[in-house]
Amino acid sequence: MKQFRKYFKKGLPFLLLTTGILLLLPWHFFESATDRPTDHRAFQMMAKSILLLGLVALTFRLPVSFSREKGIIRAAIANTLMLAGLAGIALQMRQAVLTQHLPLDFDHFFQLERAGSIALAALLILSIALFLCAHRLVWPIIQSGIPQRQRLWGMLIALGIFGPCALLLPAPLTPLQMLLSGIIFVALFDLYIERHTSSLTWLLFWAVAFSLWLALLLFQFNLHEDRFARLHLARELAAGFEVNPEQLNPYDYLILEQKGRVRSSKGKPPEGMPPEAQAFAEGQWREYFSAARADLVFRGANGVTVVIGKATGGYRKPMALFSSMFSVLFLLVLVLAGFNHLTGIISPVFELPLCGRPSLRNRIQLSTIASILGSFLAFGLLATAYFRRTSSPELQEEVQVFISSLLNLYVFLLLVATAIAILVANSITKPLAEIGQKLSNIKLGKNERIVWQGQNELGELISEYNRMIEKLEDSTERLKQSEREDAWREMARQVAHEIKNPLTPMKLSVQHLLRAYQAQPENSAALIQRVGQTLVEQIDVLSGIASEFSNFAKMPEPQCEQVNLNELATSVFSLFDAQEGTIIRFFCQLPGENVFVFADRNQLTRVLTNLMKNALQSIPEDREGQVMLTLSTSENHARICVCDNGTGIPETIQERVFSPYFTTKSSGTGLGLAMCKSMVEAMHGKIWFETEAGEGTRFFVELNKT
Repeated sequence: MKQFRKYFKKGLPFLLLTTGILLLLPWHFFESATDRPTDHRAFQMMAKSILLLGLVALTFRLPVSFSREKGIIRAAIANTLMLAGLAGIALQMRQAVLTQHLPLDFDHFFQLERAGSIALAALLILSIALFLCAHRLVWPIIQSGIPQRQRLWGMLIALGIFGPCALLLPAPLTPLQMLLSGIIFVALFDLYIERHTSSLTWLLFWAVAFSLWLALLLFQFNLHEDRFARLHLARELAAGFEVNPEQLNPYDYLILEQKGRVRSSKGKPPEGMPPEAQAFAEGQWREYFSAARADLVFRGANGVTVVIGKATGGYRKPMALFSSMFSVLFLLVLVLAGFNHLTGIISPVFELPLCGRPSLRNRIQLSTIASILGSFLAFGLLATAYFRRTSSPELQEEVQVFISSLLNLYVFLLLVATAIAILVANSITKPLAEIGQKLSNIKLGKNERIVWQGQNELGELISEYNRMIEKLEDSTERLKQSEREDAWREMARQVAHEIKNPLTPMKLSVQHLLRAYQAQPENSAALIQRVGQTLVEQIDVLSGIASEFSNFAKMPEPQCEQVNLNELATSVFSLFDAQEGTIIRFFCQLPGENVFVFADRNQLTRVLTNLMKNALQSIPEDREGQVMLTLSTSENHARICVCDNGTGIPETIQERVFSPYFTTKSSGTGLGLAMCKSMVEAMHGKIWFETEAGEGTRFFVELNKT
C-alpha cells in the first residue's frame, strides 16, 4: 500500500495534465449513445464536469507548503483563479443555453427533459468543483498565517485584474454583474475559511448562495434566448412569411397594419401599443418587460408592427429555478460528502455534521430537515403514483404543476425551518457549550460563574454548576491553608535541623572548656583559643544558613541586560579551574563567536557556580573526576551544559531534585537547585537534567538569544 501511494504521488502531476487535456477534447463518442443532439451535448457536459471535479479532488493529494512569504502575491493569485472559475461557470451556462440550446427553460421541475436534467446536474457539479477549488486555494493561505490586510490587498489586486477582463464577457453578462458576484464570492469565502467549521449553517448558506446565483443567471440567459427567438418570429410575421405553428405556440402575438388595423392575432396579446412604438423606424424593436409579461414590439416594412410576447408567470419561474437548483445541489452535496466520508478521496476537512462527531446541535437541525424532506418525498411519490394510475394526461400535468409548486413551498419552509432549528439548537446547546468550556478552563481558585435567567432544566444544571464552583473555591481555600501550614511545619523542621547541627559541637566545646578550666585553670588559655575559633566557625555556619533561607524567601527580580555568555562562562570556569590540591580536571568548550542573551548577570553567575559546585561534590573521592562546562547555540537559543562523571542521581529522587529543602548531602539547606530553577525561569529560560546512575549527570540551562 505504501509503495502504491509512493507511485501515485509520483504520477499525480502527469495524471492532472492528462485530465486537463481530456477536458479540452471534443468528445464524439457520446453521439452513438443517443439520437438526439441535445442529449449528446448534455452527456458530454456531464462527463467533463465529473472529470473536472475529479481533477480538483486530486489536487488535495498534492503537498502544501505553508509560508507567509509573498502573502499579497499568493492571495492575489488565489483570488484571481477563483474569479476566473466563477466567470467560467457563467460562460459554460451561457454556452449551454444560447449556443448548444439545451432545454433549460422550464416553469416547473417536471417539465425538464432528459438533456435539461443532465445539463442542470452538470452545472451544479461545476459549482461544487469551484467550491472545492476555492477551498484548496484559500485554505493554505489562511493556515500559513498571512494577515487579513495582505489578503485584502490580494483581493483588490485580483478584482483589479478581473474588472477589465469582465468588459470582454459576451452579452447578456454585464461587467457590473460579474464584478459584484466576484466581490461577494471572494469576501465571503475568505470569511468562511477563516472561521471554518463543518456546520450545517455554512452548508445551507453555500447551497442557497450558489443556487440563487445559478438560478438568476439561468433566468437571465433564458430571457435572452427567448427575446431573440421572439425577434426572429416577429421579423418573419412582419414580412408575411409562413411560420411553423409549433414555434408560435408559447407566444401571444398581434400584427397591426400601418393605420392600426389588426391583420391577425393569437392568444391574449396586450391591448394597443406603447405610444413611442408609433415612431419606430423600419427594423427597430424594443422589449417591454414587467412582472407579468414580456412583450417585444417590432416595426417591419410598410408600417407593419408586430407585438409578440408571453406571460412570464411573475416570480414563479425564478422560484422554480431556485428550488430545483437547491434541491439537486443539496442532494449532490450529501452524496459527495457521504462518498468522501467512506473513501476519503477529497479531504476530511469536508466532513459534514451527519458524518463527523455526534453533536446535539446537529441532531436537532438534521431531524428538522429530515422531517420536512421526508414528508415532501413521501407526499410527492404517493401523489404522483396515484394520479398516474387514475387520471388523464391533462390532470397529470396539473398534478405535476401542483407538486412543483409544493416543492417551491417546501424549499422555502425548509430554509425557514432550518433557520428556526439553528436558533433553537443554539439556544439549547450554547449554555451546554459554555459549561463545557468553563469546565475545561476550571482551576483551583476563583472561577467565573455562568449567568442564566431561565428556570428550566438548563437553569437547574447551571445553578448546580455554580454551586459546584463555590464548593471548589471553599475546598481550594482550605487546601491552600493546609499547604501553608504544612510548608511552615516543613520549614520549621528544616530550620531546626540545620540549627541543631552546629549547636551540638558548640555545646560540647563549651562543656569541655568548663571542665578543663575547673581542673587546670592555669593551662586553659590555649584551649580557650581553640574553643573560641570553633564557636566562631559554627556561628558562621548559622549565619550562612540564615542567609540562604532569607535569600530564598526574598528572591529579587532579575535585572536583565545583554550578557556575553562566553565571558561569563570563562569567568566561572576560571574560578574552579584555579583551585589547588584537587585531582578533579575541569574542561571548558565555547563557540568561536560570542553568544549574547538577555539575563541577570549576577543571578546567572550564581546559577552556574551552584551547578559547578554540585558537580564537584557529586564525584566520589576514589574517582578521577571530570567536570565539563560547554556552551552551544541553536537558531534562537543558547544552551549551557555542566557535565560531571559523578555518581548520578537515583531514579527514586529525580522528581524532587528542584524541590525546596530537598538535599542528598549530609549538610545543606536543599535550596540551591530550587533557587537556580526560580532564577532561570524568571529570566524566561529552562533548566533540566539528564542522569545515569554511576556514570554522571548533565545539567542544562537554556536561554533566549538576543
